[in-house]
Amino acid sequence: MHDQTYYDRLVHLQSSIYDLDAFLESSWIIPLEELNKYWEQIHASLASFHLNYEDRERMLRDVRVYQSHEMVTRTGGSPMNIPITEFYHFKTCDVRLIRHLIYQADPRLEQEIPESIWRYYDWMTEVQDDLEDQEEDKGTYNVNRYLHAVDHFGEERARSHYLSYVRHISSAAGETLQEESFPLREEYLSWLQEAGEKIRILL
Repeated sequence: MHDQTYYDRLVHLQSSIYDLDAFLESSWIIPLEELNKYWEQIHASLASFHLNYEDRERMLRDVRVYQSHEMVTRTGGSPMNIPITEFYHFKTCDVRLIRHLIYQADPRLEQEIPESIWRYYDWMTEVQDDLEDQEEDKGTYNVNRYLHAVDHFGEERARSHYLSYVRHISSAAGETLQEESFPLREEYLSWLQEAGEKIRILL
């Protein structure tokens, strides 16, 4: 079961990751010494869950990968070279980390809705996030993949590219859920459909 102390630790961890993200968004040149301070804070927040250093590093692996995606343009690269599903999978790193800690603390949640099933909804909502944050991200160093897609393909092809991806997510989710039965299955399908519809409207 979760208590207020556990929730406070989750909030502190999420805030530490947000601080790192804000630093990367606002700074083109990233001094390693300053970057390490943000990682030390993240480690300290995660250590409050009684995890050793090796376990913390394992759980933070995807956050480090996404950091490399966020920094790719600083070395002359492009997020368009990262497959779209891979990009949005790693963009969900903080959500998946916090959720995993919640599931670890209350194993009954797995019976209500399997932790792994959330991946389709996460991909959808991260696409939605990029679409909603276009104007904001134009003023930062945040890597908004949709904006890069528009620059790379042009607006119409980028729109088609993303609509195709949303259809792919919906199709993959449908196939998986045919084999799954859990109490919140219908609610989950409704949330997924709603997210997809919001993306289509935004596009």
